[in-house]
Amino acid sequence: MMIIRWLDRHLEEALSVVLLAAIVILVCVNVAARHVFEASLPWGEELIGWVFIWFIWIAVSYVFRLDQHIEITLLRDLLPSLLNRMLHLAIRLMVVAFLLAVSVYCFDLIMNPMVRNQVSVVLQMPIPVYYASAPFGAVLASFRILQNCWRPVSNNNVSGGAS
Repeated sequence: MMIIRWLDRHLEEALSVVLLAAIVILVCVNVAARHVFEASLPWGEELIGWVFIWFIWIAVSYVFRLDQHIEITLLRDLLPSLLNRMLHLAIRLMVVAFLLAVSVYCFDLIMNPMVRNQVSVVLQMPIPVYYASAPFGAVLASFRILQNCWRPVSNNNVSGGAS
């Protein structure tokens, strides 16, 4: 149970730190190799791109976990409190629907035989691993959004039962 709680609180942070550190190290090594040895690493740029796309999708989920995405709230702020909360919930559920649709389409793309059998040019890594970042991040982000939708409901029930 402690591991699940830790993962719930720190999964995206831990993965993002590792991936961002890898990007920084790879960029520094590639720049140093280019300036010192006058030849960049042939696999460096491709690996940086792979790590970066995974980092972006995990960071998207992290920001949804914190509920800190940029929002335009002009209309919502003009509404009464109940309508404001209802609209906020509806927007969150539409984002979840969009992310899940992205996941389904990406999964279909990954399962396509043309994609499933492709490998990257330099690293010779399976292209589906690259494309899997989108459904992984989108499902994780959807889970985080639903968690944020559930928290006010569960907090009200807890505080309501204590009064």
